Amino acid sequence: MSHNSPEYNCYKVYEKNGGQLLTAAANNNVSHINRVENELSISVKQEQEQGLLAEGGLVYVRGEVDADYTEAIKIIQLNRKLVQ
Repeated sequence: MSHNSPEYNCYKVYEKNGGQLLTAAANNNVSHINRVENELSISVKQEQEQGLLAEGGLVYVRGEVDADYTEAIKIIQLNRKLVQ
């Protein structure tokens, strides 16, 4: 159980110095997030992608992570026939 109210249980964002975002910066981030219609269709230019990869700001999840996740959820699933 979280000490936060439900509307704040999604994620937290911190500044480079380790402190939480100030209100103006947080509101700016929220406005950008709210403009995303489909999070699975966000495109990144190739040069941005390479920079993000180099900085660790973008990490691709590979098949082994999917396999590990699938194995991990098998212990909590109610209907084992759903996961193959």
